[in-house]
Amino acid sequence: MFFKVKAGALQLTIYIVVVIAILLSVFLILVHTQNYFKLTHEQLLNATKLNDKAIYHSLLYHPIPLGDSINLQIFEKENIEVSVKRTYWGIFSKIEATSTFKSSSIKKISLTGAKQELNSRPALYLADFNRPLVVVGNTYIKGAAYVPTQGVRAGNINGKSFYSSQLIEGPVYSYPRKLPQVSNELQQQIKFIPEKFKELSDSHFLPNTIVDSISNSFHSPVQILYEKKAINLEHCRLTGNLIIQSDNKITVTLTAKLTDVILIAPEIEIKDNVKGTFQAFATEKISVGKNVTLQYPSALVMNKKEEKKALDSTKNIIHNNSKSRFKIDKGSAIEGIVLDLGEYNPQSYNSDILIEENTEILGELYATGNIELKGRVKGTVYANNFLTREKGSIYQNHLFNVTIDVSKLPEEYVGLDIENKDKGIVKWLY
Repeated sequence: MFFKVKAGALQLTIYIVVVIAILLSVFLILVHTQNYFKLTHEQLLNATKLNDKAIYHSLLYHPIPLGDSINLQIFEKENIEVSVKRTYWGIFSKIEATSTFKSSSIKKISLTGAKQELNSRPALYLADFNRPLVVVGNTYIKGAAYVPTQGVRAGNINGKSFYSSQLIEGPVYSYPRKLPQVSNELQQQIKFIPEKFKELSDSHFLPNTIVDSISNSFHSPVQILYEKKAINLEHCRLTGNLIIQSDNKITVTLTAKLTDVILIAPEIEIKDNVKGTFQAFATEKISVGKNVTLQYPSALVMNKKEEKKALDSTKNIIHNNSKSRFKIDKGSAIEGIVLDLGEYNPQSYNSDILIEENTEILGELYATGNIELKGRVKGTVYANNFLTREKGSIYQNHLFNVTIDVSKLPEEYVGLDIENKDKGIVKWLY
């Protein structure tokens, strides 16, 4: 017996088969796509983790030569190559780790510096030039102190004596010593930073006009605004991998918002009430106005040009009437590094760096010249000599109403590259 099948039913059957085939194909493609993205996602995660490990490994075990990019043979991950390159961004070392797999790559960049364990951080490191440290008034020093062989004692200035019963709240070490040295590599970087622009091609230079907003990722080539004349930064927002350089002077005003950029000029003036995060490098003068706030990791660096020494101390005292070339005015707060480099003259009575009253430095103050310190340091002070001026008199190695407290420095702080110190991450760059 034969049955006739209607043509419509046959068409419906064929239609159902086609739909099932399409659904099966879509399902197979979806599974393949999910597996592909899962694999790619895992590779990205592995690459990111490898970049982190490569950076930490280079800090701890395998220092990377400056300027070189090397492949690390320390990780056993199939089809992923890891290379590391080290350069400088201002005062901090910059490490770039790149993981490459198939035709893709992922990069991670960090700023690095020197770190100190909590139990080894000094509050004060004063070089020995045969003068004791004298504390007067409400001076408060908390933490380990390294002082000259003459030790530390209470003193008197204009009838005001030392008001506390304890000279230093912490261990005191007294024997001949010089300041711990800033690493030779960093000193060379600071010395030649004004010449860095000569190494850049024309494509790195911005037009000689500040626009309202410039942002440049650290994953992109550096950009530089260079002028022979003075630069006045106002009504602008500058962020990231940018260098602003003048052969004359740079002035930062309240309306300029600077984040992670570098300023380079013989003279740098930061006006009152400025807020930002940046590094400033000068060779002649740095002036920080009142109520300025520079957030971590900022740096103010004076690398003084060599000058002829005065013939005798009398001339030095007369010359002393000139204003300090490095000044931080009242009410300002600096988070990071304040660094004053240059040859120290023990016969000089100049205030090479003046830190006014009600100022605060959270980090490190390092000066090879004379420090006139009136404010607070939550961190470490490295000094060859202190000066205190009161009513026309000059007192050497006297601290008057000064606070230095290393216990207030956050545990995670990483800063100035002092020789023979362990390295750590200052900041991850974008």
